Amino acid sequence: FGLSRTKPRHLASPIGYCPEGGEESRATGLQDLLEKKLMEVATGGKMQIMISMFMMWMFGSTISVYLLMFIGQGLYTSLSYLVGVGKVFAPFENMRVSLTLYKLVYIGIGLGQLGVVLYKVYAVGLFPNYASDWIDLVPPQPHDTFIMA
Repeated sequence: FGLSRTKPRHLASPIGYCPEGGEESRATGLQDLLEKKLMEVATGGKMQIMISMFMMWMFGSTISVYLLMFIGQGLYTSLSYLVGVGKVFAPFENMRVSLTLYKLVYIGIGLGQLGVVLYKVYAVGLFPNYASDWIDLVPPQPHDTFIMA
């Protein structure tokens, strides 16, 4: 075959191989991976908004026991979602990444869930938004004169 007589050719480095930047590129890769994981955690509840909107639409505009249970569960879930921000991002606290953006995205999604539930409460008529809803709090007018016949 005459393999010893062939001239050695210069081959290009394979894809992803960097002979001079091994540690630096590895650290950058870990940083990118961490930021990707943080965004995944922050946007984890975005599908829940769409599911809640669909379920609220399916319940319609009538009041039922199932709707009230779903509203209660939605309020509980969205409020616990907002209160648990610190607990969710606790594993990432000591890493070299600013968590402000990710926490704001997480809180925004939680407020979106709360908004869907509060809109349904308003649409069904359980939210007091007219003057007639507060009529029990208005004291009766005293009468100044009495006519007796």
